Amino acid sequence: MVIDMIDKLHLKVELSGEDMQNLEINRSSFLEKSERAKLVLKTILKKAAEQTGFDIFSSHLLIEIFPTVDEGCLMLFTRSPNRQKMRYKLIKNKQNCIFAFEDIENFFKFCEKAKFENYELENSLYLYNENYYFNVNLNKDSCEKYKLLLSEYGATQKKIKLSFLKEHAVLISDNIIHKISAE
Repeated sequence: MVIDMIDKLHLKVELSGEDMQNLEINRSSFLEKSERAKLVLKTILKKAAEQTGFDIFSSHLLIEIFPTVDEGCLMLFTRSPNRQKMRYKLIKNKQNCIFAFEDIENFFKFCEKAKFENYELENSLYLYNENYYFNVNLNKDSCEKYKLLLSEYGATQKKIKLSFLKEHAVLISDNIIHKISAE
């Protein structure tokens, strides 16, 4: 086991495959957050505190675990710089929703009605065979919401994939929602 304090907020611990066997643990135990994994983490952190002075008790930790080629793992521990709990935004699975429009006016009417709350959404507008294809990266619930609105102005496209548009269509604009909202 190699313990290295990068700075007062970051600690790196390398466990070889042999270390993992000696600790009687595997990487999947960490993913499952098993009792054994919790015990091993506490043991590692206690040892790290003794060797380096890395303080684990006055703040919250972010723990990242990466596999290594020798069946071991690399662990990165990041302390919150203050006593406040570190907050993380859960990124939900997003999907590409592709909407088709016969003309650009219908696309703009759709955007006006849609009132996308998050103008930072990844999106793009393509032209292919005289139709406009709007691709936006949304979570499943939002995609369904906009599909209902879309029936007034266009149609959803299941046959055309983003990879096809990138290869065969003309890209008109990336992040067009942001550009429309800025005007």
